[in-house]
Amino acid sequence: MTARLSQRFASAPVLGLDLPDDETREHWRARGIAGVFGDIHRLPFPDDAFDLVLAIEVLEHVTYPEIALGEIERICRHSVVLSVPREPIWRAANMARGKYVRDLGNTPGHINHWSSKGFRELVGRRFDVDWSASPLPWTMVRATLR
Repeated sequence: MTARLSQRFASAPVLGLDLPDDETREHWRARGIAGVFGDIHRLPFPDDAFDLVLAIEVLEHVTYPEIALGEIERICRHSVVLSVPREPIWRAANMARGKYVRDLGNTPGHINHWSSKGFRELVGRRFDVDWSASPLPWTMVRATLR
């Protein structure tokens, strides 16, 4: 995602964030991607650091999504774009493909599960939801600070 954004918006500074991982570090280095490692529950950035924050396919993996959203709110000056798998469609699609059958279609690492409505409500606790869409099998939300 970071590489695509950097190419698409070449004049805008783009910075990726992920958990510490040697493979990711090498991937970023080889492609010239600016990135830092950190924990979404304690983001390593000052308040109001970014005009736009994206968390694409992130929040379903985090232990405390409300804290993560609070950190996103803290570092954001204006807008966010967030996406998560749309449940229960995500799991049903996995099952139909014969994936993760023992886990009833739950992708490894997914510890949070939202319907489209539930995810919009979660985001709406901290932001004004401007737009949302539910292209199969995701829920996507664009929102602004209050």
